Amino acid sequence: MLTRRRFIATGAAAAGVTATGYAAWRVLVSDQVEQATAPSTSSTATTTPPRPPRTLVVVQLSGGNDALNTLPPADGRYRDARPTLAVPEAELVALAGTDQWALHPSLAPLASRWQDGTLAAVAGIGFDEQSRSHFAALDTWWSALPGQARTTGWLGRWLDATTGSGDPNPLRAIALGSGSP
Repeated sequence: MLTRRRFIATGAAAAGVTATGYAAWRVLVSDQVEQATAPSTSSTATTTPPRPPRTLVVVQLSGGNDALNTLPPADGRYRDARPTLAVPEAELVALAGTDQWALHPSLAPLASRWQDGTLAAVAGIGFDEQSRSHFAALDTWWSALPGQARTTGWLGRWLDATTGSGDPNPLRAIALGSGSP
């Protein structure tokens, strides 16, 4: 049986293998691309080194995440909202640079990523004019078009719109699972 934990572990392993393969591919191909595009005359002009590629990772855990237990507010609302479920305050992991939020103790390994600026969190997001329908909210999240159910998602539409933008990466996007468009 595929549990959430096994899915995440398998996904993380697949992402690691993919990233390693892509990095190796970039190293192998970059020399060929540089040779093919290099000017035929030597130049002493300096160039700005290229910026490292940026990666967007979207992890969607449908139905099992309680945001108040993942990123609890540090101002007492957490205890008020979850008096019997709240993790004891002494066990919460402090986040550098903010006294508004903390991390659940299970997420302690992410605190160093927060510290070095490679992790961010968007807390308390929502939609205007909520219908209070779980299904309508999912349609809005997946499509980025409030009130309009679509068969394509915002990430897929962005990928379609930017195809041919010069990125030769054959693994430009990877989706595991089939739960969202």
